Amino acid sequence: MLYNKILINESKPAPFTGLYEFTNVLVIALIVASLLLTLAFRVVVVDGNSMLPTLRNSQLIVISNLFGAPQNSDIVVFRKGYYEPRALVKRVIATENQSLIFDYKNGKVLVNGTELREPYLLEGIRRSSREDLSVIVPTGHMFVMGDNRNLSADSRGRLGTVDRGFVLGKLIFAIP
Repeated sequence: MLYNKILINESKPAPFTGLYEFTNVLVIALIVASLLLTLAFRVVVVDGNSMLPTLRNSQLIVISNLFGAPQNSDIVVFRKGYYEPRALVKRVIATENQSLIFDYKNGKVLVNGTELREPYLLEGIRRSSREDLSVIVPTGHMFVMGDNRNLSADSRGRLGTVDRGFVLGKLIFAIP
């Protein structure tokens, strides 16, 4: 009989055990979510209109650098401190060792001799007083432009090509 009483007493849960377990699970989940958001993914606020119509000013986007190096047409977020202290959002037009020709007269951009098909643009590059531009992207760099081509400060000007080491991540998805 003494044996039965001991078993019955041991089967009773200690007070607050469920709350303690729930708190442990919640703390671990918060730590894992925080690590993922700081190390694997970042939430960034778009600042400016250079990516219209694809991204708008003040829109939230999620970026990551876990899914490989940026490729042509990827949207990237990067810092280029001497140019601008804030992070910039642009589209990759060409990557290392690719050649670019900007035909301002006809409003076309050619990468390695092939015209870019860019359905995400509202308009192509307008006629400019500039002469046509020809560039070969240096190794380890990329040429970036905003989707709002005629109102974007990008690799065509003082920004120049962007070292891949400056990239914080590429767009995973935009929050509407």
